[in-house]
Amino acid sequence: MGTPVNMGKEINTEGNEMFPYASEGDDLYFSSDGHEGLGGLDVFVAELKDGIAYKGVQNLGAPINSEKDDFGFITDKNRTTGFVSSNRKKGVSDDDIYSFRRACKQLNILVYDAKTNTPLENADVRILRNGINQDLRLTNAQGRTDLCVDSNTEYEFKAIKEGYAMNSVRFSTLTQSTKPVMNVSIYLEKSENTLVKGVIKTEVNQKPATGVKVTLRNEKDKSEQTVTTGPDGGYEFDVKPNAPYTITAQKDRYATKKAQYSKTKRKTKVVTDSLGLYGVGDVFQLKNIYYDLNKFFIRADAAHELDHVLEILKEYPQMQIELRSHTDARATDTYNIRLSESRARAAMDYLVARGIPASRLVARGYGESEILNGCVDGVNCTESEHQQNRRTEFKVLAVQ
Repeated sequence: MGTPVNMGKEINTEGNEMFPYASEGDDLYFSSDGHEGLGGLDVFVAELKDGIAYKGVQNLGAPINSEKDDFGFITDKNRTTGFVSSNRKKGVSDDDIYSFRRACKQLNILVYDAKTNTPLENADVRILRNGINQDLRLTNAQGRTDLCVDSNTEYEFKAIKEGYAMNSVRFSTLTQSTKPVMNVSIYLEKSENTLVKGVIKTEVNQKPATGVKVTLRNEKDKSEQTVTTGPDGGYEFDVKPNAPYTITAQKDRYATKKAQYSKTKRKTKVVTDSLGLYGVGDVFQLKNIYYDLNKFFIRADAAHELDHVLEILKEYPQMQIELRSHTDARATDTYNIRLSESRARAAMDYLVARGIPASRLVARGYGESEILNGCVDGVNCTESEHQQNRRTEFKVLAVQ
């Protein structure tokens, strides 16, 4: 256990700060009578970054806080349920434990045709929270979709429908509303623009990638649009016809992906595409690279797969990879290490011979240390089962 470090003047005051609780994520909850509150001890929250309350502290307000002492706050990541201790007047005795569950504050999002005022069914509504993409909803026959909004949040809602120009509205819950149900309306104008939408995924497992900065650049007028992906990895842009454009996807510790597109034609109303990102530490098995028993030369069926790696390395000239070769469990450990090292070196030589600098490549043999299917020493397996273990992988070591 290290030496305690004072959290600094953003957290601590000349008053009392106590009952700290860190929820999943980076939120620190604590009670204080030194920060401005409703009375006595109040519960505050600070969003931490590298141990610093970079946005200051925020009073949770009523009904969590009262004119009495409120402390010992515990909650889940999204602050939807939890517990708090208080000596407020309605208690059984002095300090009592209270549970809470946040009620839904409903917001209806209504999408209309701007000219006719008719509701638009099956329009996509992209929800952005504090500038980051969240859910993608679909309007019903009444042109409506709804959600429960969080307090102290800046929202933006983008309405997207084929044949219409994208439009958006902003909505803030930084100020409290007494209405249990609220409405916002988005009006869409008819347009010849092209909708460009897609999903950013990680190449290693083809799952949506969150926190990716996606930029669309109109190469004709040099204008740019940018969004940050949320849990579904999705993005949407409105593009003028007859203009070439480039989409760039960027995220820390991932290779930047660029895709160039030619002019969009007026008849092309929707362009859908998905982009994949290679991340540092990702390991890819080269499915068709197998070796004959006790051999290390590159078979003809392996050359095609290595050519695919060659294309990746040419597309990302700053990427460095490790070629990882494995054997089956037959023969001795020492022999298998040497054999796998020779196999990894053969794959590396194949790429170097085709123009990839050796400085970008590391060849390493793992022998029989990472068997895939249980075919270890003393286990009877078929030749095809053993061959599954005679494989080569590549691991992304660096992307810049």
